[in-house]
Amino acid sequence: GEGLFGLVIDLTGDADARRGVLAADPQHRVRVVGGGGDRAGIRIAGEIDYQAEEALALALAEAVRLDGDITLNMAPLAFIDGFCTRMVADTAKMLSSSRTVILQCQPEVAAGFARLGLGGLPGVRLVTIREQ
Repeated sequence: GEGLFGLVIDLTGDADARRGVLAADPQHRVRVVGGGGDRAGIRIAGEIDYQAEEALALALAEAVRLDGDITLNMAPLAFIDGFCTRMVADTAKMLSSSRTVILQCQPEVAAGFARLGLGGLPGVRLVTIREQ
């Protein structure tokens, strides 16, 4: 189950990119699964702190490299620290002028992104999802 993973990232992209994210996390706290379609998708679950920074940075970089809009599904995310919140926010701000970035997350996580100015930013959709 997901509880075994500190961070789960489902990333649209090529196998080399997925291997790069996995290599950044030798404890195998990261699981990366390829997707398809014209939208880059990153699914993040569990808890993210400094131990997952490099893997998160690589996943975000791969999503940036791909064309099209980006969806970050963080609905299953229980905790994200301040540094990783800023990393996601900075990526969203950078992309928002040319693409749509959709951040799906629970209310507590959404509040953190809103504090960093993503709430009303054109090009960024902050979608609050309550876990069932």
